[in-house]
Amino acid sequence: MFEWTPLRIAGDLFLIASGAFFGLFCAAAVSQGPLPDIPHLGSKWFWFWPTVAVQFTWSIALISFFGRDVIHIPEFRRFMSSD
Repeated sequence: MFEWTPLRIAGDLFLIASGAFFGLFCAAAVSQGPLPDIPHLGSKWFWFWPTVAVQFTWSIALISFFGRDVIHIPEFRRFMSSD
């Protein structure tokens, strides 16, 4: 993403946090259920599950892709393993 390591780690951690936020948002949305019926949109469940599934998939993708990138940065490994 970036060449400079501190900026790269910060960017990756920001995107991981964004993925976690979207995941928590999806969990809250599922626990509350869909919005009240809106007559011209049809069934409320028809739109609810696909949108939650896309958001949840996006959050997993952010966490996994950028988490893998952070783990493979040598400077981050040295920082985490230093005593």
